[in-house]
Amino acid sequence: MTKKELAVYIADNADLSQAKAAEMIDIVVDSIRKNLEDGNEVTIRGFGAFKPVTSAPRSGRNLRTKERVVIPAKVRIKFKSYMSEHEV
Repeated sequence: MTKKELAVYIADNADLSQAKAAEMIDIVVDSIRKNLEDGNEVTIRGFGAFKPVTSAPRSGRNLRTKERVVIPAKVRIKFKSYMSEHEV
């Protein structure tokens, strides 16, 4: 489902314009993004949880030069679904 399809679905079911529904989607996504950037977990009951996790630095290899390089630590987002197989 694309953002536009989601906006159409929300607009149809909430008696809103598609533009207003798209604006609301942007607000929700921005809120989730900001909280994750601040290091907070975001949980949506009945749907799932987004959690920022820092990966450890690791060694790698430059494929062109075969030189060893250090890949720095990075914050990744993990998502855990709260939906069971039967709900999908």
